[in-house]
Amino acid sequence: MDQSTERIGFGKGRLESLSDGIFAFAMTLLAFGVGYPFTIKGISAAAIGDYIVSLYPDFIHYIIAFVIVAAFWMIHHMQSHHIKFVDRAFLWLNILALMFIALIPFSSSIAGDFPNVPLTALVFEVNLLAAGLLFHVQWQYATKDHYLVDKNLSPSVIRSGKELTLVIPVFSCAGIVLALLNIPYSAGVYLFIPLFLLFRYIGPLKLEF
Repeated sequence: MDQSTERIGFGKGRLESLSDGIFAFAMTLLAFGVGYPFTIKGISAAAIGDYIVSLYPDFIHYIIAFVIVAAFWMIHHMQSHHIKFVDRAFLWLNILALMFIALIPFSSSIAGDFPNVPLTALVFEVNLLAAGLLFHVQWQYATKDHYLVDKNLSPSVIRSGKELTLVIPVFSCAGIVLALLNIPYSAGVYLFIPLFLLFRYIGPLKLEF
């Protein structure tokens, strides 16, 4: 074991396994936020159709939340690709971020159940803001003086990673402002995230993975 390994102390394999498991669980659990009748005996076809149509806010929030969790997973994948080792501080930062990731199915569900109530959207958006800021902080921590990343990692990649981790918090702040202005469906701002990421990071910038 070399000196850098001794100084930092932890491999990243188990942290990646824990993170992937929580991301997979959260993405699966999102589907349970879409309501469904526990019994369908005696319900007419027309009533079932009306019920399915009434679930459109839940489906919209399911799609939004699934895309956002996928974006968080992409950010985590980028960070894990470049991080060589982790220390206790980074470990706890990541665990705190995962705590908010695991909370997304709950906050997304209440936002979908009460789409016209700005408070429920505010809960959802604050949840995403907290998770996004923690991912940003842990990337800042890992890359400061190349502490947990390769010493040859280019400044442009570090800068791009910082920008990427701020995308969701910026949209969250916009959503929070809309919610505080009592604008229904403020979570709709997140539908622009895939387009933004496609244009900014997959197109001209092309982050390294």
